Amino acid sequence: MSGISFSGPYQSWDLASSQSLGYDKEEILEKTLNTVLKVKSGELAYERDSVGFEKPSFNWPLLAALREEALRSNSHLHVIDFGGSLGSAYFQHLSMLSLCNLKWNIIERKQIVDAGQRHLADETLGFFESLELCDQLGKVNFILLSGVLQYLREPEVVIDSLLQLNANSIFIDKTIVNHSDTNHIYVQDVPPSIYEGSYPCRSFSENWLLANFDPSYAKVADFSSLSFPALKSIKSKFKGYLLEKK
Repeated sequence: MSGISFSGPYQSWDLASSQSLGYDKEEILEKTLNTVLKVKSGELAYERDSVGFEKPSFNWPLLAALREEALRSNSHLHVIDFGGSLGSAYFQHLSMLSLCNLKWNIIERKQIVDAGQRHLADETLGFFESLELCDQLGKVNFILLSGVLQYLREPEVVIDSLLQLNANSIFIDKTIVNHSDTNHIYVQDVPPSIYEGSYPCRSFSENWLLANFDPSYAKVADFSSLSFPALKSIKSKFKGYLLEKK
């Protein structure tokens, strides 16, 4: 993740967007798909942000939460992975979930959904453009929000939609937070070594973020997430949370 930087803060999301270059979505999608296909075939262990890794590595807080939910639900584990790309978390942890009756549905942009349905979807892994399209797929008991909320224009709207699913557990990970009472908007710049681009993002007030899940959910755990030194420049850090239905 070296080379990533942040500029701002900006007064509005639109202003930050106007100062962003965007990125070549097709180029990033193609790179990510090629890497994920190597993970699926066993050539690589896992993928993150289009980069492939040869040695297995697990997100232990996430894995513990997934397995706890499966144990609580008689091995049934239906995950909604909002913003889950082409199954990064799914493929990374699939080998450790073999005893679960697993259904993993990813909500993503149309281009990603099309690629996922064409190359990766099967009886366990699905790709959809909206939560509404998952309505007929049975009870959801686990929601995953990993590295996505800070890149949404209206995160509170998405959170409200997810709350309607009444999942037992919500796992929030790799989310940028600060200890002030204010959300701050920045532009995140990504170097060509990962993929060249820049786009708006938020550093959430931690209190504001968690308040959006109250009173339906209680925080049962929080933890420092991915090490990311660049966030120190904006007095923020990556954190994760496990929330459970009250």
